[in-house]
Amino acid sequence: MSSLSLNLYMKADGAAAQDAIRTFVRHVNAQDYAAVEAMDVEETLYDVDDIFAAAITLRESDGLFHLEFESASSLEVEVLVAFFHFLGATEIEISAFDSSTAETFYMDDACEYFDDHAARPWRWLPSPTSGFVGRHVVVTGAFRDYTRPQLEALIAQKGGIIQKSVNGKTTLLVMGSKPGADKTGKAEALGIRTMDEDELLDVLAGGETLAVDSEAPQQEQQDGPVIAYQYCFPDKDAPVVSLPAEVLEDVLAVLRGCGYLNEHYYQAQLESAREWHPGLAAKFKAYRHARDIPAELRGPLDPKTAWGISHLFRDHHTKITRYAPYLFEADEKGYGHALARIAAYSGLPLEDIQYRSKPGTQGSFTLSCRFEGRPYSASFKFSEDTFPKPFLRLLHDMASESEAWDFIFHTRPGEPSYAVIPRALAQGLARHGFLKPLYTRAI
Repeated sequence: MSSLSLNLYMKADGAAAQDAIRTFVRHVNAQDYAAVEAMDVEETLYDVDDIFAAAITLRESDGLFHLEFESASSLEVEVLVAFFHFLGATEIEISAFDSSTAETFYMDDACEYFDDHAARPWRWLPSPTSGFVGRHVVVTGAFRDYTRPQLEALIAQKGGIIQKSVNGKTTLLVMGSKPGADKTGKAEALGIRTMDEDELLDVLAGGETLAVDSEAPQQEQQDGPVIAYQYCFPDKDAPVVSLPAEVLEDVLAVLRGCGYLNEHYYQAQLESAREWHPGLAAKFKAYRHARDIPAELRGPLDPKTAWGISHLFRDHHTKITRYAPYLFEADEKGYGHALARIAAYSGLPLEDIQYRSKPGTQGSFTLSCRFEGRPYSASFKFSEDTFPKPFLRLLHDMASESEAWDFIFHTRPGEPSYAVIPRALAQGLARHGFLKPLYTRAI
């Protein structure tokens, strides 16, 4: 699952602004959707659900508020800045660790992004060279000079995110004497880095920096069923290198069996060849449309690389990206229409799709349908520019509870996308390393 670990520092001198920030945090931690929506009178938080991904930790001192929380990685941080400005906060500084890229970025009060902490003089943001920024840390055992809560507080001050138990998100286990056997055993099984007390004190003193290793494989919890897949290029094949014949033969057979190598796909490939690949297009000079090409001659149009397999979802209109609202006409005809089009392209058997205004709200809607005999629904604010997270979670939930479909999280730096595909196709792609299983929600 991709997420943002957010640190927000803001100054709020007026009593009214301070009370508003405290009230907002209290409503989020109580999961009071309606109360947060009522505070958002300017409708800045167009996707309120993104704010509810995790509880907010609030610290304050002399009008300086420090908020720590986690949210979906598609959350536009500028939205938070605008919202807190409306509440009366000033001089906002934000750092965010993106789990999908293993990178930290920074934003100032003018909503300008910075990749480098040293790019400007920050008043409150801790330096990433000071220890544990971006690390999810579990502390276990007894220590000579500190209690466990004291060490957790020190690690948090250095940018670490404290966890109480080891799971697939944990990146560091700090161990004192007599550590918990269950925590050390799970850390070993998941390949999580461990640190003893002397190493810890060195980092706290500024001697070592624990940078996040963006090349390290992300470990997933494997104590439950597979509920989604992540698309990834097989280690043995660069994206542009042709696939081995035996792999390609099996993948093409699965794609044909699931209806993905259809007339729509071949027509898209033919048009692409005529625009970008004259040599390939020359082979089909005699044919105006893909439907006129004999089946035995279509081979050159088939996908032959890892990139080709990836693009197939786009060409088949089953890939949901940030541009998808326009492709599926959600901006003009609403999200009920968009869901129906996604279902038609993917073959998802949805029934009774309803899209209605949510009673008692302004600009919020409820989308519902039936899938495989069960009802599903989601509520969110309308946005003509992007698919709200609740919409994507609706598709995720339907696929994860199905015996015939799977939800795919397709990674690409800066542009995550999603698809719902038949389980037979998911299993075929997973067999050759194109998909890796996810044991937690992808959204």
